Amino acid sequence: MIKVQKSQNQNSCKYLHLHYYFLHKTMNFFTHFITESIVFGILPIDEYNFELPQKDILLLENIKHLEKKKEFVSSRFLAKKMLEKQGFIYEGLEKNAQNAPFINQTNIHISLSHSDKLTTFVINSENKIGIDIEAPRTSLLSLQYKFLSEKERNFTDNNLILLTYFWCAKEALYKLYQQKKLSFAKDMYIDWENKKAILFPDDNKKQIFNLYHLEYEGFYLVCIY
Repeated sequence: MIKVQKSQNQNSCKYLHLHYYFLHKTMNFFTHFITESIVFGILPIDEYNFELPQKDILLLENIKHLEKKKEFVSSRFLAKKMLEKQGFIYEGLEKNAQNAPFINQTNIHISLSHSDKLTTFVINSENKIGIDIEAPRTSLLSLQYKFLSEKERNFTDNNLILLTYFWCAKEALYKLYQQKKLSFAKDMYIDWENKKAILFPDDNKKQIFNLYHLEYEGFYLVCIY
């Protein structure tokens, strides 16, 4: 059960306290630098005891399902810890017109994702970035025609791990681009051998990005930058 109440501290009236009846046993989480300017973290989705800023509380109030609330709070807990490690004061995440998270009044770029048991958060101090994490699911075998080109399907060859990575890559690329109306099968291409993600591969507006991937405890993560 979750209980939210106003802070009694007059000096922190802009915050609300989010109280949980279970505190995760460890505050350690996995972090890794992809480059000098890009770092991501992975954290189990659980119930964490910390003070949410007002910006996060307003977003949390619109979430009704308990598991979705846990996902939300876990991702904010991870964001807070990672941003504090980078020297920032965590004041909550905001959403832009494309529903993508951002941090106001900073030059850093962020992205986040969660899947079943894990949440991930990435920081890039230089350029836009996208991240996605997924557990393999057999439904991708039938869905692949909706998000892969024929060339990509020939390459993945019904390999569920590769299909998971390709799905993650396109989700991450979609998050980086932050525009609606994108066809996963036609407007995106994954060059797995060269670790590149390409927007508009058949157009003179073609954009090429780097691709990083990782297997972590049975989950598959891709970062596009």
